[in-house]
Amino acid sequence: MNRCPSCRAAVREGDKYCSFCMTPLLARDLAHEGASAPPPPAPIAEQQPLERGDQALLRVGSACWGGEPVLHTEGLKHLTSIAAWRVDGDWALMTMGLTALDLRPYVYELSGEGYELTMRVAGDKVPTQALQLLDRLAAEKPTKKKLSIKGLPPVTLTSDPQLAGLDTANGRVEFRRVVPHKAEPAATFDPAALRPEPTALDRLKEKDSRPAFGIRFDANATARSHRGGSATVPDGFEWPRCRGIPLPLLLEVDLAECPLPGWLPSSGRLLLFGLHDDTDARVSVLLEGRKSWNEVFVLRLVDGSGAPRSAGVQLPHEGLTLTPFTDAPNWRWPPIHALLKKLDKDDTGKPLEDYNEACRSGFPNQLLGHSHSVQDEAIVGALKELGHDGSYSKLVRAAMEWAPLLQLESDGPWNFCGGRLFVVGPRDAIAQGRFEELRAVLQC
Repeated sequence: MNRCPSCRAAVREGDKYCSFCMTPLLARDLAHEGASAPPPPAPIAEQQPLERGDQALLRVGSACWGGEPVLHTEGLKHLTSIAAWRVDGDWALMTMGLTALDLRPYVYELSGEGYELTMRVAGDKVPTQALQLLDRLAAEKPTKKKLSIKGLPPVTLTSDPQLAGLDTANGRVEFRRVVPHKAEPAATFDPAALRPEPTALDRLKEKDSRPAFGIRFDANATARSHRGGSATVPDGFEWPRCRGIPLPLLLEVDLAECPLPGWLPSSGRLLLFGLHDDTDARVSVLLEGRKSWNEVFVLRLVDGSGAPRSAGVQLPHEGLTLTPFTDAPNWRWPPIHALLKKLDKDDTGKPLEDYNEACRSGFPNQLLGHSHSVQDEAIVGALKELGHDGSYSKLVRAAMEWAPLLQLESDGPWNFCGGRLFVVGPRDAIAQGRFEELRAVLQC
């Protein structure tokens, strides 16, 4: 019986192909029954497993900087990960993902893009801005030495003086160091230098920004600043009244808790008295069209001495905490509104929405900052009440020298006709404690 020389399957005389393995059959190649079988092929030598690309990168980094790195993956869009080694109080960073991380047994001139990025940055922890910078640079796949990308600080790419190139089974890998523009090749980034270039919206948000304190209320009965309760006043203090009836204390702020030289007195207590219930007959001053809310709300500045006192109706005592923040102007502020309109070339309304979102502080009640009016500018209303004449734009320019000392929202025990109470005045009068020059404005 004839057999296929390839698979040793039985074949018939005259077959041109093996029906099992489809090998072409020639008479001289047929193996006859009883003939010796060909020797088996030599065993294939077992190959050593290849080192993964990411393991090779980590090995090189650990050999240079020592220790095990921390891998950062969260928020990355263009890199697989970023490894961070702690070195002499700084961080040494290396990207992974620009080269081929799964090495294959082929020979290429370069592995992937042919390079990974490295960076040294100061700080107790790896700044998020550093990770974002490397991720953005990876997306750009930079080929130039100097880079100036919109939204990123200007940087320079140079050969890393601490890491030599790496030859792998999948090609060559170089290491490019990211340093501040015009800095030495081994320079370390200061986290402050990682701040992105401000956008037009950022610059607009910072324009005319002012310091402020957000006000939150809680059940802390021992807080020096509080809402409601008794007022800490010195002996001989004359309690404010409206049409002969004592006004309840609305707010007491210890000015030592909010030091802002040039904006507030450095000591003493700020006391706000007023009506909190719009069903009170005395609130009819609004309905009478006089709009003189200084009869209903009274502000006093007293020194830190004295004892708690109360007169007439007393509101529930609630502790008060002050949180500093930077307050951007309301979009209704004419200079800001004009700039937003200029940015919105296609009249989409998006710059206005983005500005409002960026400026949202989360504090419905606040001390200082800008007046966030629900109608026309609250300070302009106060100027009109004081008899200032002129066009609206002229009054707006005059209002820039004023500031709101307080902004309080209808909330909890307060009901300012369902609106917002502003206490405003000249900046110098607020800083010097001349609170008798301040005016109350209520907007519904």
